[in-house]
Amino acid sequence: MPIWLQQAGLVGLAGFIGAILRFGVSTGVNRVAATSLPAAIKPLPAGTLAVNLTGCFFLALVLTWMKDKQVSDGMRLAVTVGFLGAYTTFSTFAVEVYELWKSNQPTHGPIYLMLSVVGGLMAVWLGIALGHKLAT
Repeated sequence: MPIWLQQAGLVGLAGFIGAILRFGVSTGVNRVAATSLPAAIKPLPAGTLAVNLTGCFFLALVLTWMKDKQVSDGMRLAVTVGFLGAYTTFSTFAVEVYELWKSNQPTHGPIYLMLSVVGGLMAVWLGIALGHKLAT
């Protein structure tokens, strides 16, 4: 079997697992948010925010940790492209920002955008820092 086909299979399997986890995390966080967040911020898509922030963190962590490790290309692709590519969801994020911006509460769009971008960058920084610690 050609190596590219093996890698595609690994990416597909990992993507399946990442998509299922994304659904579970997003659904779980949205359920918790619906009952525990203050009414003023309940319209924010907490599930997508949680998935994207944790995805930023784990992608940075894994890429940093794998940098000097003897990890096969297939495994590297499976984790980054397959699992984390299916787990995070930028397109959903973009649509949700737009919908919040157009809603009756137009401040929610910019707030969600800011939380996602700043939080994502902070998660990347934390992932890199932990990746360096784990690599040594």
